Amino acid sequence: MMSEQQLSFGPGRQLEYIDYLDALADFLLEFQNVPTVKQKISLAQQSVRAINQGLYPPTLHAMEITSDDILAVQAAILARYPNDPEHGNQVWADQREALEQVDYCLQNIRDEFIEDFNMYAYLTPQFLTALSQYLNGRPILEIMAGQGYLSAGLQALQPNQKLYVTDNQDWLNQPITAVQPVIDVESLSALEAIERYGTEVEVVLMSWAPDTSEIDWQVLQLLRQKYPTLEFLVIGERDGATDSRTFWQNAKLKDLTAINATRPQFDLIDEKIYRVQ
Repeated sequence: MMSEQQLSFGPGRQLEYIDYLDALADFLLEFQNVPTVKQKISLAQQSVRAINQGLYPPTLHAMEITSDDILAVQAAILARYPNDPEHGNQVWADQREALEQVDYCLQNIRDEFIEDFNMYAYLTPQFLTALSQYLNGRPILEIMAGQGYLSAGLQALQPNQKLYVTDNQDWLNQPITAVQPVIDVESLSALEAIERYGTEVEVVLMSWAPDTSEIDWQVLQLLRQKYPTLEFLVIGERDGATDSRTFWQNAKLKDLTAINATRPQFDLIDEKIYRVQ
């Protein structure tokens, strides 16, 4: 397998201890003889370590423990204890419980990205490169930018691209520890940012707008009414974890399939990038 390109957003948090990684290290030892399970655990470790070190994480694929993984564990136990079924059954009982814990950790890896790094959208070098190529150097306004991971990646790929990165940090009311932005983020609400920079850009980016507010619908109405020539790109889960129901009901969406193909769904959230009108 070819190694993925590296792309940095800065120094990273450089945390010396991460609970999630500690748990995965134990699981990796337990399932070191089961390649499919070991690979998923190793990939989860690589992702968390990369973000901690200031790098965008590698592409993830479906992370849950599958029936094939379970069969692989059982086969490994049978190969180890072919003539001792009683011992093998006891080992399986222990590993079945451990597999449930592994499955929970892997399927909830996005919670780790959010809690320790405030990274909501999963941004890989491949996704960012495809998006950067699509944007083709056009001036950008990012609203609701959070800690700025999206714009930081675009800036790393196109240092001369004009980027206005804005967020009023309303989302910090959530019960997570806030980390430092990875790029300069101007304190503006989404509507204020559009009114200030709408005539200076060609594209507006919005990623992971909350599903508890209709600010996204207000943004779409403002763009339609006053800035109809601006291209509006949205990253989120349609009718799911992000954005308001009103927004999804009223938005005219075009799936940017070539960009989305760089980032397969890996957890329960099917996040994609759309062009919205």
